[in-house]
Amino acid sequence: MIKRIMTLLRCVVSVYLFLLLPGCPNGNGSIPGNSLAGKLLILQAYGTGNEIQNGVSHSFVELYNNTNNEIDLAGINLWYAAGTRPANIGDPIATQDGPWESIPLTGKIPAKGSYLILGGRPTDNPSNNTTRLILENNSGDRNIAGFHLSNRSFKIALIRNTTQLNNSIQNPYNTGNGTPVTGLIDLVGALNDPDHARPDQILGYKTAPARNSGSVAVRRGSLTDTGNNSVDFIAARYGSGAGMLTNEEVAVRGPRNTTETAGGWNPFAEPNPVVGTEALMILQANTYGNINNNFPAGFPASLVELYNNTNTAINFNTVDYYLHIANGTDWNPAIKLTGSVPALSSFLIVSTSDINSFEHRANLPTPDMSLAFAIPNGDFAIAIVRNQATLTGNPFGNTALAADYVDMLGVGNSFFEGAAFTNQSRPRVPRRNSLADTNNNATDFADVDYRSGGPHSHLTNELFKVWPRNSGMGTWDPMTGLPQVNPVIP
Repeated sequence: MIKRIMTLLRCVVSVYLFLLLPGCPNGNGSIPGNSLAGKLLILQAYGTGNEIQNGVSHSFVELYNNTNNEIDLAGINLWYAAGTRPANIGDPIATQDGPWESIPLTGKIPAKGSYLILGGRPTDNPSNNTTRLILENNSGDRNIAGFHLSNRSFKIALIRNTTQLNNSIQNPYNTGNGTPVTGLIDLVGALNDPDHARPDQILGYKTAPARNSGSVAVRRGSLTDTGNNSVDFIAARYGSGAGMLTNEEVAVRGPRNTTETAGGWNPFAEPNPVVGTEALMILQANTYGNINNNFPAGFPASLVELYNNTNTAINFNTVDYYLHIANGTDWNPAIKLTGSVPALSSFLIVSTSDINSFEHRANLPTPDMSLAFAIPNGDFAIAIVRNQATLTGNPFGNTALAADYVDMLGVGNSFFEGAAFTNQSRPRVPRRNSLADTNNNATDFADVDYRSGGPHSHLTNELFKVWPRNSGMGTWDPMTGLPQVNPVIP
């Protein structure tokens, strides 16, 4: 009998200890956070300094929950400090970094999800703003207007307990005897140019510091922490130009918050290959309509319909996209697109200045953007480019624009992909004939006549399949008119 009682007590104690063990889920399925080293990671961090650089618009730190359980952040603080740089060549190297500052964290991180600490956007001259990735203000899980990391050198420590970091603790990973401060979860130290005549310096890091700059974030290369920042973190090059992340890489590597990662995500997923298929494509475009009232036109205004052929929303407020329109051989100034295109959905841009009063086939849905532009009849080109400079020549195949080029439709024009589409007229609209892009406008687009009446009645019950849609009308396959199930790009 006594043996049975002792066995029962041992079982109860074992269960009790299991629930209290660091890193084990608590009663509500979340990890309490008192032993999170290797589980709660600093995924990436970026510093803007006092002005916007050509990488990302805001300073940020993205955390990642590398477990299958929710993590409660109560009691965890993010500590950060700037490094130093001598004021003059030959000045002595500083013995201390800048002062530590802390941000108390709140909320929970979903299993395999991210948590975003976002600073305010520094003051910048918009005319000189070449920032590649523009984040939305207050889109973090923790938004601190005064939070700015240095773009030259910084250190970030994630600590759970009441430890107060000060100048006596320059490196929380090694306090002088090879031991970390109590409650240290993760730490990254980064610097820009240690070999400069006035070298950048940071004193807090794991084994050796990572490298950053005004266009480069430090980002983990994997979810394995070796205890060496220079090994565990690689350069995430968010700036524009050669050697930087591609548009597709920015889309899958950019910082995310808990809402965007609810259900978990893989922060190291490779971008979907875009082989002969655009992610954001021009679906169709229309000029100002039929001048012959005997055969009513399809649309009452010029329009451009875009289609997002991916499973991820494309946010024009986060990454810049511009609409370029050419009349004959001259390109008009770029028009910046705003808003977003949900996955597998359309985005409708309608002219406010190019409208006719002729009878038309049906009303258009509410446009996502109403802009003052005109698409001429006969010879025109429309390009979507992530560059606001007025175009010259044919952007397709222009190596200088390769990183920013998205898509183009050329009609009877000297600007086109492969060969120009030649069958367009006022009521006859060039529209894609598939979601596969061969980079040849002559074969990728079909002639769709939207008129009704007379010999030109091409669309009756199938009108709904090709009629323009806006971003609020849901996912669909523009080749069938039905809800999209299996996109071309997984």
